[in-house]
Amino acid sequence: MGDKAGGHDVPQDGICLKIQHIHQGEDWDCGLACAKMILRFLHPEFEDGPASFDDICERLGFGESIWTVDLAHLMVQYNVKHQLYTITLGVDPTYQEVAFYNEAIKTEFTTEQERVNDLFASAASKGIQVEKRSVTNAEIVSHVSGHNPAIVLVDNTILQCERCKPSQKHGEGCADCFSFCDTGRGGGYVGHFIVLCGLDLTKNHFLYRNPGILEELCCCSFTNLDEARRSHGTDEDILFIYR
Repeated sequence: MGDKAGGHDVPQDGICLKIQHIHQGEDWDCGLACAKMILRFLHPEFEDGPASFDDICERLGFGESIWTVDLAHLMVQYNVKHQLYTITLGVDPTYQEVAFYNEAIKTEFTTEQERVNDLFASAASKGIQVEKRSVTNAEIVSHVSGHNPAIVLVDNTILQCERCKPSQKHGEGCADCFSFCDTGRGGGYVGHFIVLCGLDLTKNHFLYRNPGILEELCCCSFTNLDEARRSHGTDEDILFIYR
């Protein structure tokens, strides 16, 4: 297929969606970078600025605290067919004790909890497609096999890119693939959004775009993604996107 992941060509029976890489600009906007990748993939004429995308984000009111349901709400604004799966319809109150969320949430925890809970409660009326359940790896493989991408919330301390794995120390996570959150690595959950964009069925790898690096097609094993996306803190959030 001509593109590379983990230092090897994607096999002819593999899938690699041509998604333009977008690098996040801050330590909090990986989700927005993923959303832009999706929008440019679906709508090549999409431009994120100077005003329209930022204006929509401001109107939706999530500020610098972006949850997966916010990304689903953003997809609605662009008429993108989607399906959000999560095991928690709202904010898990135990996250108040998780360091990552204490640092990521810019307002009082209870204020943010109320905002997100209200968004879930009104999801249907806003056009957000959401279902409370776990998703299997087989379902993800089937989705991507249909040439559809997905935005996945992962624990970055667990995600292991096969490309940079040899240079990683145990427990560091995808060290070369996330430059913004060094302080969190090895010290508990670090949430990060990635875009699944392909498969290597020969090696049982998912291909993905990581907004935390400048430009590279990354890959991880099916097993590793499953562990990273099921870590406590993710709610097993995954946003299926349909072309």
